[in-house]
This record gives sequence, structure tokens and C-alpha cells, in this order.
Amino acid sequence: MYRVEPAANHPDVVATVGGWHWTEWGHADPAGQVSWTAGLRHASNLDMIPMLLVALAGNEPVGSITLVQHDMDTTNERWRDVVERWRGLTSWLSGLFVVPEHRGRGIGSQLVRASEAEAHRLGVKRLYVYSSDAEGLYRDKHDDGLLGRDFHEDEAVAVMAKDLLPHYPAPPFVERAGVPVYTPRN
Repeated sequence: MYRVEPAANHPDVVATVGGWHWTEWGHADPAGQVSWTAGLRHASNLDMIPMLLVALAGNEPVGSITLVQHDMDTTNERWRDVVERWRGLTSWLSGLFVVPEHRGRGIGSQLVRASEAEAHRLGVKRLYVYSSDAEGLYRDKHDDGLLGRDFHEDEAVAVMAKDLLPHYPAPPFVERAGVPVYTPRN
């Protein structure tokens, strides 16, 4: 059984998640892996965005997702027009990652649902996501659907949205030692 919790409850896993993210997306960033991991530490919040959530099998991290204010940010001038086109949209799902040996078990969907529940809890009315390779996963979850297509960081991407309020159900969180923990509904 997998569970999803805020990384703020498990600060020891942030370096592992930083390594995953760096390998998957950051290897060309001159800022380096230390900078990426520091950004994830900054996102280790319980009651505000940015918020890093981790999927755990026992105490082992097996996946992550982040809620951020803006996801199409870049300092690369080449992508400035794309960034400007989507700048007014907030808040976003970002950095969905599941370790390869745990893929195909529903962890990605569980992470998306947990992030939606957290966003709802924080009062977010509409949640955005862009993806170059997981449009099907998000389109199933983001029933308000496709906002548009663009080209960002050398990839064709789909930009999608989901309205969370008022029809999103109350978040399925329980308190454990005063800390919210996501528990999926069956």
C-alpha cells in the first residue's frame, strides 16, 4: 500500500526526490542539482503553495508531485513568449515522477488526486498542468480539459485545467499526530 504525504513530514526524502527531478528534467540546467534540491526544500510546506508531496511505500519514497504558483517559468529568453502566454494562470501541478520500478501501479494517479485535494484544501479554484508525455493521465483527471497546445523547452506540450471548487469532494485527509496525511478513497 502506498500513501501520499507532504514532504514537510519527511524532510529526509527531499534529497532523493531532488536527485530524481535533476535526472529527469534538470540535467541541462547550469544551476545544478544542489539548486534543484534547495527549490524542493523550499516547497516542503504544509499549509501553503509551493507544496511537495511524496508517495511512500513504507518509509521508502517512490514518487512525488509539487503544487506551484507558476510552472512555465524560465530564464531562457528563447521561451519568453511561451512563458508570457501562460503567466496569468495559477496554481499548477508540476514534477509528477514515479520511480520506474513502481510505475503502472496507480501511484501517479494517487499523487494527482492528493495534490488536487491539497489544492482544494488551500482554496485553489482551478488547477493547471502542462505535459509533453502524460496528457492522457491528466486529461482523465482534468475533466475541464485542454486549454491549448504550445512548444516549451524543446517539446510540444498540452496545457490543461481542472476546476476544483465547488464540485471537488472534501479532501480525504486524516490527522496523524496532528499532521494531515492523504488516504485514498476506494
